[in-house]
Amino acid sequence: AFLLDASGTADTLIQSVYPKEALPLWSESTAMLRAAILGYNERWASYPWPVATNVNGIEGGMEYPMLIFCSERHDESGLWGVTTHEIGHNWFPMMVATDERRHAWMDEGFNSFINYYSRSDWFPGEVNEGTHPSRIAGQMARSPQLPVDTPPDQLPGRLFGFTQYAKPAAGLVLLRETIMGPERFDHAFRTYIRRWAFHHPRPADFYRTMEDAAGMDLAWFWRGWFQET
Repeated sequence: AFLLDASGTADTLIQSVYPKEALPLWSESTAMLRAAILGYNERWASYPWPVATNVNGIEGGMEYPMLIFCSERHDESGLWGVTTHEIGHNWFPMMVATDERRHAWMDEGFNSFINYYSRSDWFPGEVNEGTHPSRIAGQMARSPQLPVDTPPDQLPGRLFGFTQYAKPAAGLVLLRETIMGPERFDHAFRTYIRRWAFHHPRPADFYRTMEDAAGMDLAWFWRGWFQET
């Protein structure tokens, strides 16, 4: 037996489905989902589907177009984190359709990057410290590395989360905040999303689009952060 509650925007029906055992935390799920979608709409590109549904079940976190699964029932921060991450996958790779079996970082890393800024949509003033460049720099100094652009089936499990989620997200934060500046980066990243929506970009397509839209030569950065260590 499930409870169903719903809200929405002008374009999207937003709803949550959960058993009574998920209360009281899941009474906030629909509002969380709505806040995440509105934040991504404003910063990057509009959510392209008519419905978004969050289901409380046994899956820790999983995404499909219009449908996400989250199992968290105890912690507000945890529910926000998994909700904003799983719905974020509707931008990467559901809208910008990257190949996770070859370049998982273009899926998980780009999504983790947009999650970095969505933290303040529910917790005003907070950022996601887990992907802050200073923290990632410390991990890089302490741990053996492989390049970010390594096929995921060639990565040892202990490096997968760091290499495919955290390090590419931190690199994009560094690129936005320090190297390019928010205005130039945001224009270039939105251009990338717009040009490659419902197509299948590879890393070179991302690099070329960012450089073309920003008017900058960033070959040194792509090489150092994504192709080398």
